[in-house]
Amino acid sequence: MQDYDAVMTLAAIMRAKGPDREAIRKALREVKLMTAFGPVSFDAAGGFQNQNPAPSLVIQVQKGKFAVVWPKESASATPRYPTPPWDKR
Repeated sequence: MQDYDAVMTLAAIMRAKGPDREAIRKALREVKLMTAFGPVSFDAAGGFQNQNPAPSLVIQVQKGKFAVVWPKESASATPRYPTPPWDKR
C-alpha cells in the first residue's frame, strides 16, 4: 500500500516535467493527496520546506503489553531504560 501512495505522490510531482528546481518545488506545493496512510502534502514544517510531517509514536513492550511512551500527550506509560526481557515491573 505504501508503494501505491509513493507512486501517486510521484505522479503528482511529475507535473514539473523536468529537472527544473523551481518547477519541482511548485509541483510539491500543489500535492494534496488523501492516501490509505492519511493525507500527503509538502508544506513548510520545522523550518524546512516541502516536508510531509507524519505523526509518530514510540512504543515499548512493558509487562508483555504495548505501551505508548512518546509523545507525552499520547503516552500511556513512561519509558523504561534499559528493560531486560526478564523485567517484570
